[in-house]
Amino acid sequence: PPAGGSRLLFSSDRHGGSATALLRAARDEPCSVVLVTERPRASSAAAAERRAFGAFVATAWPRAAGEGRRWFGDARCCLFGIAPRVVVHAATRADEHYCLVSRQGIGFGGDVDGGHALSLSPDLSVGRCLPSRTYGDTSRLASGVDFVAERVQLWGVAEEPAAKARASRRAAWEAGGDGVLEGAALKPGADKLMLEFVGIERDVALLRRYNG
Repeated sequence: PPAGGSRLLFSSDRHGGSATALLRAARDEPCSVVLVTERPRASSAAAAERRAFGAFVATAWPRAAGEGRRWFGDARCCLFGIAPRVVVHAATRADEHYCLVSRQGIGFGGDVDGGHALSLSPDLSVGRCLPSRTYGDTSRLASGVDFVAERVQLWGVAEEPAAKARASRRAAWEAGGDGVLEGAALKPGADKLMLEFVGIERDVALLRRYNG
């Protein structure tokens, strides 16, 4: 990808299912996106409808999984869905339980004991989506409260404030090229889902503007 674009740091289908490996790949990244592709439910009428959702992590990850209530992140973090529709769950500021990595896996929002708004098991194979004070009702991000992950990716997102560069990337996107969207978007490519990320980018940009 060009300078200022996103970089694929980890993908469970390439690097294996391991929250520890994801955490290692996230080291020294100041800003990143976790993207989950759900495995369709064979028994569901909507089995052909592929769901994709994840988390925008606005701060660096810890260097090792902590024990207990070692939350990180800030109010710029959010959860989102991009398929079958775009939706953003911004932090409510009701608490500061934005992100957590522990021996139980990765969690966003909610509580260590009461469940997370979005959680992934240590091997990144299964997860849950539950309502929380942190991000509101995120239970509809997946096809059910419990889901099976087909793939989990971590993208490093570099910010580039230059207006000229942002304009050129937007023009490339609108022209159907390999440009990235305004404000640290994910770069579409042949080896990943073609993401309709416009709505999320707008909301994330607003979160950055008003939350510092």
